[in-house]
Amino acid sequence: MKKIFLAGHKGMVGSAILRRLQKQSDVEVIVRARRELDLCNQTAVHEFVKNERPDEIILAAAKVGGIYANNKYPAEFIYQNLQIQNNVIHAAVQSFSIFSKINFVRPYGDTGAVGIVSI
Repeated sequence: MKKIFLAGHKGMVGSAILRRLQKQSDVEVIVRARRELDLCNQTAVHEFVKNERPDEIILAAAKVGGIYANNKYPAEFIYQNLQIQNNVIHAAVQSFSIFSKINFVRPYGDTGAVGIVSI
């Protein structure tokens, strides 16, 4: 059985991915709420990936806001989203020493994913 960690499973994109993955009998989906795993905390992300050893990581997590918040705090949004992205990718590379590919697809493409990291 393939273990997939889905980061951002409560968001619009992540919840759609979760519903699709849950229909697959050969997949064990691993999810964590923000209060359980802070993706901005590099140490926590590394420990989580090291302990869970997922076969794939799907990154649909992001700090989001409305038009007002995005206009008022653009630097904070990009900074936190880059932290999330970099921590997850770095943890995957460090934990497995194998990094086969990164796929970035359109937010509303066939999978609905924002970014997929396969390890």
